[in-house]
Amino acid sequence: MMCLKQPVSEVAGRLVRRTPLALSALAAAAWAFGATTGTAALFVNPGSHVLLENQSGQTIQWSVFNDGSSAVLIDTLEFFAIIGDGGPAAGSLTAVPKITGFDLHTGTPFASNFSPEVLVSPLSGADGVIQGYISTTSGSVSIPTGLTPIATLTIDTTGFFVGDDPWPLAMHSSTLEVGSSFVLLGDTVAAEFFTGEISLTAVPEPSHLAMAVGVGLLGFGLWRRHRSAGM
Repeated sequence: MMCLKQPVSEVAGRLVRRTPLALSALAAAAWAFGATTGTAALFVNPGSHVLLENQSGQTIQWSVFNDGSSAVLIDTLEFFAIIGDGGPAAGSLTAVPKITGFDLHTGTPFASNFSPEVLVSPLSGADGVIQGYISTTSGSVSIPTGLTPIATLTIDTTGFFVGDDPWPLAMHSSTLEVGSSFVLLGDTVAAEFFTGEISLTAVPEPSHLAMAVGVGLLGFGLWRRHRSAGM
């Protein structure tokens, strides 16, 4: 079987940048615009994620919502992710958290039928940008109806603190003119892409953690004393 992947520049021209929506509202939006359960409509939403400031090795998950009445078969997923404008390595003057890894098979439809993910240069590991694809070893895999994980990204916020955020999180960028598509046995499956967000929260100070533990132990002690007195 021959797998045909469209150039990302061609895909980008058909993508529409949207604001984040609750996935429960995506199905309603599909109905409002005339989509029916007989024809699958795929919605990809990176979601809104709160990460710890100044920390590496944090992961976030993306999902796809299939509002059709049947599964969609795919043999390749072309994947592109960008935080903000991508950072200096992508030609931006503004630094952003780095995307240090991507996983398109763990917990996804490709879990038991995949060739290792392939990074596409020169964007690989370029600050807040990552591009690559995954394909089946043979045949196809299915995206069932409803919500299905499609990717896990590893994010490094080292050097960034609350106040530097938030950053848009997207599947495409009009600046870089790249995009992502699902490939159905050589034919592209229509999908809508939404823009998510990454924001930061402060790492709790050790003193605050100690205080929280102390309050918890105090409460537990009072509860035990009250319980003993009532016996």
